[in-house]
Amino acid sequence: MSKFEDIMRQYRNGTLTDTQTRDKLNEAYKAGEITRDEANAGLKDLGAGYSFQTLTDEERAAKKQREDELGFIPATEEGKPLPKTADMRRRPDLAGQVVRQHTRAGDFDVTYTDAGYAVSAKKVN
Repeated sequence: MSKFEDIMRQYRNGTLTDTQTRDKLNEAYKAGEITRDEANAGLKDLGAGYSFQTLTDEERAAKKQREDELGFIPATEEGKPLPKTADMRRRPDLAGQVVRQHTRAGDFDVTYTDAGYAVSAKKVN
């Protein structure tokens, strides 16, 4: 029995939920254990609303251009999540400056005193 058949059998028997099945299909596809067509068939059965597709170089370039026009910001290399609010801790290294901070709530310009204390955070978007 192939990996794909095993995953789908577990789903049909009720051993796996929709989410677990989707996760297993994604993992198996990324690991090269199932083909793109098998993964897409399984996702379609689940009604996932997405599928794996291969983009040509031209399609990839067009997608990047659309994202750039819309202001898409790619994830950071570290993949660190954005803080919820602006960081208002004392920062002597930023003394006397106004620094833009990116948060989940938006971007803030944080003003620091000459001693490095944050005195205000003004939302800019």
